[in-house]
Amino acid sequence: ARWQRLSASSIAMRGAVAAVLLLGAVICTTSYATGTSLDIHVEVGGSSYEEMLRVNHKLSEADPENAVDLTSTAFPHITLYLTAFKNHTVPEVLVRVQETLSRFPTDCEVPFDGKEAAVQGSYAMWNIPAVDCLQFMSDAIVNATMDLAEENQPVPPWVHSLPEPARSEKIALVKKYGSPNVFDQFQPHVTIGWDVNGGRLSQALSEVSRPDITMIVRSVSVGHTGPHGTVLRSGIIEKFNITASQ
Repeated sequence: ARWQRLSASSIAMRGAVAAVLLLGAVICTTSYATGTSLDIHVEVGGSSYEEMLRVNHKLSEADPENAVDLTSTAFPHITLYLTAFKNHTVPEVLVRVQETLSRFPTDCEVPFDGKEAAVQGSYAMWNIPAVDCLQFMSDAIVNATMDLAEENQPVPPWVHSLPEPARSEKIALVKKYGSPNVFDQFQPHVTIGWDVNGGRLSQALSEVSRPDITMIVRSVSVGHTGPHGTVLRSGIIEKFNITASQ
């Protein structure tokens, strides 16, 4: 297939371990980055964008302490690669991302199952299956830019709570790629809420309807990270459209 998966390792995760890893995919946005922390991501667009904003708005109505605002401050996104890049390499990161898009399919369909939105810790996340084309995009971006990342990035604290062999494997991913959430550990999701009181957030989420929706990936953006697993609307550096002519 055009977007055959590239794999760094084979790591099987289930149950509580998988939940810890997925939570870490959000937590690492602020816990391990040095240099210039950039989130290379798929923008949620079309009718899916409107639905994400609706769900986020309704979630905030049910939980006024929800600190994620997708309407005015943050942009709904699916992270492909989040790491800290050497400060002087940011322009080159943008060049390589644009070049890599020439290999991306124009018909990558991403399904959102309404039942897969859940609260883990303090985060409300709409979890997404790592469909082959989305996995390919993440793999390709990592391979294209990983040599520009800061070396010897610290391991996020949550990784140390994992059992072996997962702990050692995740540490190895951080040391090599600057992120524990790449290749076989790519766990796509959209962050839709954060509240220090996870129980309150969970109750609010249960009151919000979430239909099944589907989107086609149309663009990839590079932006600065914000609090609580967000990408700031004001922090988008560059947006690249995926076109058949690339």
